[in-house]
Parts: sequence; structure tokens; C-alpha cells
Amino acid sequence: MSVKKATAAPARRKAKREDPAAAATAVIADPVVIAAAVPLLLVAAGFQFVDGIQITATGALRGAGNTSTGLWTQLVCYWLVGMPLGLWFGFHHHMGAAGLWWGLLIALTGAAIVLLQAWRRTLRMLSF
Repeated sequence: MSVKKATAAPARRKAKREDPAAAATAVIADPVVIAAAVPLLLVAAGFQFVDGIQITATGALRGAGNTSTGLWTQLVCYWLVGMPLGLWFGFHHHMGAAGLWWGLLIALTGAAIVLLQAWRRTLRMLSF
């Protein structure tokens, strides 16, 4: 077998923005893996937006000298909300890995909202 044949990628579908299966197909050709990846890609899309908000707010709060709000918000949201919700969705509702990630996405959204509010309060206190 030549090196060219061994490294040749299988035929791929052109990925469309609306088609997460096409995005998964761009990386792997195994239909079982693609079927498992699609629900996770949908959750990951939400993660991108919300995680950007919460990490920016956390960093801004740290820069303003407020390190405890980020710590407590993330402890409560991730461990007391996200993990139980993820386990509930994943196992009780038989959603599997996607259910675990949905629980964490809900927690991440809550953390982003709380941290943005904390940043707004901090801005009012720091206003000149």
C-alpha cells in the first residue's frame, strides 16, 4: 500500500452552517461517531457564546480585584446546579453525554448572568 493511499482522506460532504452532521463528517467518516457527535456539537455551539461571556466577566472582575465572586458563582453554578442537572438529564432522561453537557450549559448560562450582574455592580462602584 502506498503512502498516498494510506493517508488519503475519505470523501467528505461540504459542511453547511445548518448541518452539524456535515461538520462532523468533515472530521470523521464513521457514521456511529457522527451520530454521537451531532447532539454534542449543538450543545458546544451554545457553550461557545455563553462561555465567552462568563470567562470575560470573570477576568474583568479579577482585574477589578474581585476574585471571590467568580469563585463562588462557579462553585455554586457548576457543582450545585450543573452537575446534578447533567446527571438528571443524562441518566434519568436517558440523554447520555448530551444530557450531561446540557446540564453544564444551563449552569454556565446561569454563571454568565450572575457574573455580568456582578460586573455591572462593580462598574458602578468604580465609576469616576
